[in-house]
Amino acid sequence: MEIPGRGHEDLRRRRHRGFDLPSFGIDSRGRQRRSDQTRDPGPGPHACRRTPAYRFRNGLAVTESGFGTGSLERFGRIPDKDRSWTVGAGADSGGFVRLVRCRTSRHVACHTRGTSNRLWGEACRRGYGKMTCVGLASIRRIYWSLVSATVCSLALSLPSGFGQAGAKPATPAAAPKLDEPLLTRAPFDRLVLKDAAVVPVEPLAPRPLPTPKKYARRPPSRKKSAELEAREKEIEKDPAIRLFVMPLEGDGLEYAVYREDITDIVYFEDMLLQEADRLITAGDYAKAFEHILFVQNRDPKWRGLADTHRRLLIAEARQRFDQGDLMAGLQFVNEALARNPKDDQARALAIEGLGKLGEIDLAAGRYERARESQSRMRSIDANAPAAKSLAEKLLEVARTIMSQAPQDRPERLDRLNEAYRAWPETEGLSAARSEAMVRWPTVNVAVQEAISDTPRPWGASPAQARAADLTFRPLLEELRESSYKGEPPGQIAARYELVDLTTGELTLKPDARWSDGRNVNSRDVVATLTSWAQPASPAYHGTWAGIVESVAAVDDRKIRVKFTRPVLQPDFWFLRAVMPAETAFSAIVPPETWIGSGDFRWLGNRVESQAAESTFERQPGLDAGPFRVRELVFEDDRDAWQALLDSRVDLIEHVPSDLLLDRVPPTVAVATSPSPDVHLIAIDGRVPILANRSFRRGLAYALNRQELFEEQFLGRAPRPDEFLADGAFAKGTAWDDTEVRPVPFDPAMARLLFASAKRELKITKISLTLDYPARPDIARVAAKIADSLSGFGIEIKLKRWQAGELEESLRSGKPFELAWRTVSPSMDHFLIGGLIAPAIYAPPQSGGLAALASPVILSQVLSLERAFIETEVRAQARFIDRLVRQELPLIPLWQVPHRYAWRKDLTGVRPNSDRLYHNVREWSVRPAAEAKSP
Repeated sequence: MEIPGRGHEDLRRRRHRGFDLPSFGIDSRGRQRRSDQTRDPGPGPHACRRTPAYRFRNGLAVTESGFGTGSLERFGRIPDKDRSWTVGAGADSGGFVRLVRCRTSRHVACHTRGTSNRLWGEACRRGYGKMTCVGLASIRRIYWSLVSATVCSLALSLPSGFGQAGAKPATPAAAPKLDEPLLTRAPFDRLVLKDAAVVPVEPLAPRPLPTPKKYARRPPSRKKSAELEAREKEIEKDPAIRLFVMPLEGDGLEYAVYREDITDIVYFEDMLLQEADRLITAGDYAKAFEHILFVQNRDPKWRGLADTHRRLLIAEARQRFDQGDLMAGLQFVNEALARNPKDDQARALAIEGLGKLGEIDLAAGRYERARESQSRMRSIDANAPAAKSLAEKLLEVARTIMSQAPQDRPERLDRLNEAYRAWPETEGLSAARSEAMVRWPTVNVAVQEAISDTPRPWGASPAQARAADLTFRPLLEELRESSYKGEPPGQIAARYELVDLTTGELTLKPDARWSDGRNVNSRDVVATLTSWAQPASPAYHGTWAGIVESVAAVDDRKIRVKFTRPVLQPDFWFLRAVMPAETAFSAIVPPETWIGSGDFRWLGNRVESQAAESTFERQPGLDAGPFRVRELVFEDDRDAWQALLDSRVDLIEHVPSDLLLDRVPPTVAVATSPSPDVHLIAIDGRVPILANRSFRRGLAYALNRQELFEEQFLGRAPRPDEFLADGAFAKGTAWDDTEVRPVPFDPAMARLLFASAKRELKITKISLTLDYPARPDIARVAAKIADSLSGFGIEIKLKRWQAGELEESLRSGKPFELAWRTVSPSMDHFLIGGLIAPAIYAPPQSGGLAALASPVILSQVLSLERAFIETEVRAQARFIDRLVRQELPLIPLWQVPHRYAWRKDLTGVRPNSDRLYHNVREWSVRPAAEAKSP
């Protein structure tokens, strides 16, 4: 079939030397690229203007939409005897474009009209076949011929009979979705052309583009020299003159566009910031921050990023202030001020928030925090009215407290210290405080828990052990020859000697006295040692009850102890303190009848709105050591550390686990105890599911202890002396078996073991309770453990305890299921069983022996207590360590050093002691010269 009209004749008659179309290849990213190995025969007399580079595919002249040309439409093919024609058309706002190609003769006819002609890149430049310009009338005839042929082809494609399906038309390629959220899309830019067309393109480079330059483009000419043409090509490579872009809608072709034809460029980063501004206005701050973070990751110095981020911070801070969350709002304001300290809006907002926060802290008695808020307001604006008002209120509070301080009592120092916390610059306060410190030197100690009732030497909690060191004296202070001879002033015994392998004698010092003035005699010692062997006594210890045969008083100062068999280190038992005979068998001693034998007497506990405290005062007649010791309770170690830095306390019992030791100020000393802290989960073998060995092993395999240790407990990478534990014995001790390794994390094995335990016990649901002490770091780990085990179908209920109450409950033999313990392993073999099972030494009626989940380990522990040779004890202890790894009567967690710290104003503290008040007689404290500025 011939093409009607003059189109075909024009192709034959009006041949001229046209431009070659560019040939394309595929680059490494799968995109079309032009080949430089094409010839340039030079321009012709009817050359088209520079058009977008395009190619032929399947007989169709393919171009891209978006540059004002609209979408390319395919009208079909017109069959011929030896030729096949394909026509493509693109409509734009300023004209109409036709492209016609003859497949056999490789001739192309094109016509362009309108304002967008210059936007057609280099179609006639390099090529594939010849290019000829033809009249619009011929193109129209071709158009109507194609329409007729298309209608005929559609009619022929209908089904010709029953059961015969017609041919399915080809499915066009899916165009990219341009309405997707920006965060889920690949980055792109938008070009705005002179005819107001908006074209999404691949990201441009460099970003941002340089300022456009004016460039007079010369028409193609054959008379150009090679040097001139090469020079023009180099000039046009400048992105300030011409860009090579790749539209998103199309076949991945690259186009050349002059900068003078572009009115605006919208970068992807600007789109993100515009969307962030919209979200800030709508109050969706989290989503707005995601857009800002996206831009920051692409280019932290992008123009407009800092201003948008500032608006987000101010808006979110204002919202938090309105909600009453002042601390969170101040965090946003601080970040805005860190970016621009001269931001007036952020400065005003910071003063407003700090003023409100200071008033709240002042009303709650948190004077240091109120002073800190006032100081920060002054640093922002020295003349801020809110800062002046808060300073006046703090000064008035300090004057009021100072006027209420008693004159001739030690409590005067406490009140002056409180006034000092409120406003150190109060007139006359510093001199009065120094005078009181000299008269009543006081050591303030930050502890995790205070004693709940009167001090007693057999108490299981750390608080009771500390109080006993202050208020009671032991029979022997240390297992040394000097103690056996009675040289240490802090012990009651004047002499200890072993008469034979089963008999020992103690002689008391004549000057050992109780706090009520009477002497410590043999009757008190006999009553105390007897109470340790009586099941009804709260001081009962199972091992002592098994080895002691009799305790008798020879006279008022001499006591004879008879053992049932030869005992290794029997003098170990005399390191414990002695109780008065009247209260030796009492579980609770009323404060009015309580007496002690130590250097300090207990004055009682006081619970206020801020904290609880216990006060100990030096015994009359003693001149050595501080006059008073006040224990202030801080449940969070970080609060205690801050109090130490603020000079509110002189000594802290436990340094925070996440403290960076290289950041300790020079005014503070940090020491490490010889015995580390071993964290473990105790198991009550009296619970049927916990008595199952497969289930216990499954628990150990189910916990990712390394992750819990680093991410939840420490919050940092562990140091060399911080590692996972493989049992209850500390690493590096004589009892630790170096070949034992920690239990690995193996969830697949844990599931198999849990399933096996359920089949054995014929149960389908498991629910347990985990008791844990009230410490923030332990609470985080306990919550994570409960969450992890829930993934294995095990329900864990959490129960919070005070540390001392939990340990005393466990040692008394009361039932439990799972319990978090922090133990400091002792080097005495009599206490090995207590590390593995807390109730093993409890009275028989409590059933404490049954709480040890492994009968094999129980028999080995009882056998170890009867060992008499030290090498035998060491070998058997290592064997128990291996059994603990196999039987898992407990879940070992990790081992960390126990650190304590004090201000260097306090002198005499031992740097490597297991007992905090071991040498309290040697302590001396002096007042701080100046208050620490916030």
